[in-house]
Amino acid sequence: MIRIFTTTLVTLVLLGTDVSLAWSKIKSNATIALNSVTHIDEKLSQAVGQNITCEGQLNIADISWQQGQPLINFESKPPGKKHLNNAPATRVSNKDGSISYISGGKTTTTVTFFSNGKCSLLVKSTSGSVTVEEKGQKVTTGQSDITCDGQRHTAYIQWQKGQPYMTFESRPPSTGNLHNSPATRVSNIDGSVSYQSKGETITTVRFFSDGRCTLKLVNSRGSGIQETGQILAKTQPNHSEANEETLLAFQTDTQTVRVFRRNGQLLMDLYNKQNPSLSVYNIPTQMAPKRGAGDNWTSYLGKGNFDYYARFNSNGATEIELRTQDTVMKREDGYSATGIAYSSTQ
Repeated sequence: MIRIFTTTLVTLVLLGTDVSLAWSKIKSNATIALNSVTHIDEKLSQAVGQNITCEGQLNIADISWQQGQPLINFESKPPGKKHLNNAPATRVSNKDGSISYISGGKTTTTVTFFSNGKCSLLVKSTSGSVTVEEKGQKVTTGQSDITCDGQRHTAYIQWQKGQPYMTFESRPPSTGNLHNSPATRVSNIDGSVSYQSKGETITTVRFFSDGRCTLKLVNSRGSGIQETGQILAKTQPNHSEANEETLLAFQTDTQTVRVFRRNGQLLMDLYNKQNPSLSVYNIPTQMAPKRGAGDNWTSYLGKGNFDYYARFNSNGATEIELRTQDTVMKREDGYSATGIAYSSTQ
């Protein structure tokens, strides 16, 4: 009887030891898991208020912040159809450490950023069917002014209403090759980001994650400038023509169109992509009258070799018309429209 009791007691003690060890292990694992979650939350909290972009092959989504509220701009690449414009979003921290921004409405748009620099774009209709699903690359330079300071030249990238503009000048004597010209942003495979502006020259500025940047300018003859530099953030050029704003800018298949106000004067630039020698700049411009009672277009009329009509309507459509008196010589639809006047009606 005593042997049985002793054996039972020893067994209970051993079991108790095993349970205690198991419980200690569970507590330890729970503490590790809790610390891991806390660490993730601390990492995620650092991203609050940070502008960030997810760029896919066909679509691009910008996350910006206003007074603590995240907003989504979501559009397809050329022809540049805008699906969302500063739509309020909800920020969600996912279990895998990724962060999603979700905006609901006629469709539900979800933009998710992963820790490896990748991202995803997902749009679902009210019926639950997927209309857009795409993987992309995270771009953290999106919608932040940035400068590439080279040995002999400086390029400034400045954002206005979701559109990057490029100023490119030499120093000294500060000769301006480009001033506030609309640019296109491209995310490269190596993680760098390029901005390109096409005018009389093709100007490309590329920013790398290690603080380096490159400047490249190629003219119509194939020659030009190429140099390296360093990145300066939020540095703006000091121009005598500081009072300049873009009212309307868009692309067509053959033209880059820009209407802007400089020191109170309305002007128009038209860059001919097919034949740069036919490009015209600083055309004196005025607001054109409505063409009828039902005309919902806003038209700018530039007077030069032709009457140049740069137009947009409340539905977001844009077009350029070249006229001689009442005869339309050429008309082209536009895409990727931006500008203060254009954005205020959308």
